[in-house]
Amino acid sequence: MDIQIIKERYQSMSNDELLRIITQDAKGLTPEAIEIIHHELDKRGIDKTITKAITQQNYSRAELLKFCDILSHTTCPICEESVTPLKAALVATTIGLLVVTYHKTYLKVGCEKCLNRETNIAIVTSLLMGWWSRRGFIKTPLSIAINIKSKRFIKQEEHNDYMFMFVDHYIQHIEKGQQDKKILSAIAGKRLIQHYGEILEEEKEN
Repeated sequence: MDIQIIKERYQSMSNDELLRIITQDAKGLTPEAIEIIHHELDKRGIDKTITKAITQQNYSRAELLKFCDILSHTTCPICEESVTPLKAALVATTIGLLVVTYHKTYLKVGCEKCLNRETNIAIVTSLLMGWWSRRGFIKTPLSIAINIKSKRFIKQEEHNDYMFMFVDHYIQHIEKGQQDKKILSAIAGKRLIQHYGEILEEEKEN
């Protein structure tokens, strides 16, 4: 089917119709159709976390594992060296500035050495600068705990939960670009920002 026809079809749907497709009738959707749905949700301001239902209907745990394997055997996006297998880590930093608190948590893919360095920097930064606000006093121990947990996960030989979360978010892109190492490296170089402890969104480029 022509891509333009698919695009016009989804554009003509009401929000309820589009959400029904996503949550109930997404089995068998092509990667192109799923990408169009993502764009349509963006345009309408609908939370894209609902598209997890598409993944659940179209990909088994075994398929997720296969795409984890594919992504983990690409070039590290941080040091740009061919160090495999790549791992995933949740990195958290807190900086307290009296009445202002900066707290950021993101999901990142890289080689073990690079991810250990990122989590170490986040721990030291939070320890030195996180305590200097009321909210920072609460968030700093949380940041440190997240980074310590990630350091344990990085050491695991099998794919950790963070890698499954990352691949789940980008699975259609990985499937489309699985034969192109440049595309895979670009996907691995993305960061997913965590909001409210649960919601993962792609970091917007400046």
